[in-house]
Amino acid sequence: MESESPTSVPLGILLIASFWIVIGAWILSSISQLLSGRPYQSIVGLILLFVSIGLIMVGWGLLTHRRWAFFTALILSLLGLIPFSFLFINLVSMISYGYRYGLDFLLNIYTLFEISVFILFILMIWYLFKKIKLFEKKQ
Repeated sequence: MESESPTSVPLGILLIASFWIVIGAWILSSISQLLSGRPYQSIVGLILLFVSIGLIMVGWGLLTHRRWAFFTALILSLLGLIPFSFLFINLVSMISYGYRYGLDFLLNIYTLFEISVFILFILMIWYLFKKIKLFEKKQ
């Protein structure tokens, strides 16, 4: 097995960086109407513009082993888990009313998507902690 050179990018970091770049590009491509709309829409569009540029920069920073990008990606991944905590609360409450409703809830395509994204965020957090040495300050 080959050792990684300091300039090489592990596949996991490449995938995580690509994820943030794609999300940033998707937001960037979605805001064109907001920027040309009414004033309150333009303000939201500007905020989303900065967010999308920030996400693209996080992806680039991960590819170039920037310490700030590591911590930003880790924080974003942790924040990404917050909406999914409600998914499990709903699941437990629906199962408590009867397995039929709980299973219907689980078989819902949207719920399966939410569970998949939740697992994706967990895997990103785990992998970033595993590769923390790549982003430590060099003496």
